[in-house]
Amino acid sequence: MPEIYVTIKGFLLYIYRDIKRKIVRTSVELFEQLEFKENPLYEKIISGLLEDNYCIVENFFNLEEVGLLRKTLLDKYETCKNHPIEYYR
Repeated sequence: MPEIYVTIKGFLLYIYRDIKRKIVRTSVELFEQLEFKENPLYEKIISGLLEDNYCIVENFFNLEEVGLLRKTLLDKYETCKNHPIEYYR
């Protein structure tokens, strides 16, 4: 039987490619098992984006999410207003 010389780098590359191939195969198999359920809200958003490049959706975020988003944006605004140069570094 002939001797085969393997470097660490070559061995690790072989293992990496083998694992990557198995992950991709498993991901495709799992994706194919998912049952597709149409979501009317998402369909409306996608249609609006494709037709008009924007979409207005009432009550997409609940009041708690709107409050959190508002607070975050106000905090960012205050930070930029008070420290404009430091914020963009």
